[in-house]
Amino acid sequence: MKKCVECGAIQNNKHFYCIDCNKRLGPPLTEEEEKKEAIKIKETINDLSNKADCFYVSKTDKAIICLLCIFSLLHALLILFGANYYRENQLYWLGIILILLSLSIAIDLRFPRISWQLYKLRYIFVFDNIDDLEPSRFALLSRRFFSKLILIIVAIAFVIMFILSFYKIPAPAPINEGNIIIDWNTTQY
Repeated sequence: MKKCVECGAIQNNKHFYCIDCNKRLGPPLTEEEEKKEAIKIKETINDLSNKADCFYVSKTDKAIICLLCIFSLLHALLILFGANYYRENQLYWLGIILILLSLSIAIDLRFPRISWQLYKLRYIFVFDNIDDLEPSRFALLSRRFFSKLILIIVAIAFVIMFILSFYKIPAPAPINEGNIIIDWNTTQY
């Protein structure tokens, strides 16, 4: 077995020139080098077959998972430390919904097989052999697209809420209408 110095292509010993880049090949590889190349090839094939798996979690997915967890933690801290702003504007529910949404998407991205098993439960009485079902290409692409969309929404919501928690909107001045004084700071809704 020969290896091209220019492009790295593996060739048979019968070739004198590389069939990929047409450069002259050097001497044949030693047995030790051949074993190393065979291991490299097997690792590459395993890598490619893992990436072809429907439920492969890519590095991008892992980065999105980390960012979603970070933003959910930041939202929780903002709720805890910006409590007055959240209480005054009744935004606790929005913060909690964003936290739950980002954590659920992060779990779905990290463990796609579990979410697929839960999804297949919908069809348990429709199909005979439910284990043969495979996710469609659209389902896999939409899962990744919506995770990025949710990440953008959660990040933008955090930035807006963070800025608004430091920006105090003044309450309107009390209104004096005859004997009735309406004070907006003490009025209960």
